[in-house]
Amino acid sequence: MENCLDTNMVAVEDANLKCCEKVLSFLNIEKRFLNPSYSLWEMSRDIGVPVRKITTAINSVLGQNFLELLNRLRVKEAQKILSEAQKNNTYICIEDVYIQSGFGSRSAFYLCFKKYVGVSPRQYIKMNEIKNQDSNI
Repeated sequence: MENCLDTNMVAVEDANLKCCEKVLSFLNIEKRFLNPSYSLWEMSRDIGVPVRKITTAINSVLGQNFLELLNRLRVKEAQKILSEAQKNNTYICIEDVYIQSGFGSRSAFYLCFKKYVGVSPRQYIKMNEIKNQDSNI
């Protein structure tokens, strides 16, 4: 009986992992998270997987919910935008960054950026400026 339970748990974990990989692959390729109103129901429709299965997979594999996943991806996109702007020595305003990275508001952008990066977007820019200056010496 114990072996059946172990086998079933492995099968569930494997199914969750495959579902999570499908979700991440879709999001990274299609970049639908850049749409501030993108929802779990749209994701379900887009990849043909029930909402409940998506949420279970994300929660068990990544330890976060769907919105947290989207916001992490948006913050990564914001970091990429900021780094590219600095690399090209071009100015980009914070409003453009949060809009281009898929956030619906400035306050949500600041809260998530600080939560996942540990500093505000402005502090992040300053830190990168210092790193770039140090590497040019």
